[in-house]
Amino acid sequence: MYRFACYYSNTAAQQGHMASVDTLETNFNRFLTRLAIVRETRDVNARILADGRVLEEKEDDLFSEASSVAGSMLSSSSAVHSRSTAHSKKNRRKADKKKFSLKEGSPYEEMALVSALADITTTVDNMQSDVGELLTVLVQFSHDQLARQLQQVFTQLLNMVKEQVNTIWLPSLHATQQVPPVTGPWSTVNSIVSAAADSEAKRDELPPVPSIKPVLWRIDFLS
Repeated sequence: MYRFACYYSNTAAQQGHMASVDTLETNFNRFLTRLAIVRETRDVNARILADGRVLEEKEDDLFSEASSVAGSMLSSSSAVHSRSTAHSKKNRRKADKKKFSLKEGSPYEEMALVSALADITTTVDNMQSDVGELLTVLVQFSHDQLARQLQQVFTQLLNMVKEQVNTIWLPSLHATQQVPPVTGPWSTVNSIVSAAADSEAKRDELPPVPSIKPVLWRIDFLS
């Protein structure tokens, strides 16, 4: 009776982990694909701006004074910000993070996608020990096939996440989060300052690059 109960308990645990791996892999691929689209769209828009098809050179003179005033205001704002307390900065970050949305086309979509991928990467990293312990139990109860199946799918997920780390967290990620200068016939000093402040908030909230710890969780003879 005990062995019968253990069989179903172990089988349920293996099925639960298999389902988790499948969900994580599906979401990881979905977010990664969307991130590539978002970045490509951003780069195209940046090239359009650089080519002058949106901002005409003659507008530069018209709005140089506004930009100068905005720069002065930003410098002043930066000085005040540097004197703010750690507590107020933490509250601001919490408020900014609430703006992150995975909704397609949202201003913070890239940031939200990177954050979601970071969460999945951390989850996969933390699963290594749990999967290793379950594999040991499955083998002890002679469920080698179940153990081999789980080890195979989790290895695939782990390798995929490792391979994509440098794709997600680009070296230039901080720089590419900057919002292009907002100038034009309808721009105001306030809109320019607001755009720059928005860019700073996004850079502050970039999640750090998660690491995959070298955990010895695999069972060799199952490979």
